[in-house]
Amino acid sequence: MEQDLKQRLVGAAVITALAAIFLPMIFDAPAEDRTATSASIAIPNQPGSLARNQIAYRSPSAQGIQPINLPETQILKAHTPSPPSSYPSAAQAGRWFIQVGIFGDEDNAKSLRDTLRKKGFATDAKQIQGDQGLLYRVRVGPELDKSRAEKTKIRLQLNGLKGIIISPSS
Repeated sequence: MEQDLKQRLVGAAVITALAAIFLPMIFDAPAEDRTATSASIAIPNQPGSLARNQIAYRSPSAQGIQPINLPETQILKAHTPSPPSSYPSAAQAGRWFIQVGIFGDEDNAKSLRDTLRKKGFATDAKQIQGDQGLLYRVRVGPELDKSRAEKTKIRLQLNGLKGIIISPSS
């Protein structure tokens, strides 16, 4: 009786394995029906080998690379930034900060910074040189104009923090 049970278990395992192999083949479409079309963009070896308004396209049926003309409106124009001297400085741009604390201990400054970040404020803790040595300043901002900085200061007051509005030069 024990031998019969072993044979039945082995037979069931073989039938299950065969079913797992052959059933997907029966119910899936034949491999000939599965045709995939793909297109790839080829980068030419030499710069400037194509015209300015052309891209290379390798069609699945063709052997070589064929250029495709693009409308002139789809070409990206090169942008040259103005020299850095023409950019306004931070003070000229009107950036304002709200200073919420100065600490002698870096861990205290980082703790306040992290707490403010969790509440949704853009905050930084910066090391500065003070009369008593190294200090850590915690600021909220920058804001583009003083009125926005005042609104942020009010939000800080609603969260139980006092602050003073400063410009970047201070």
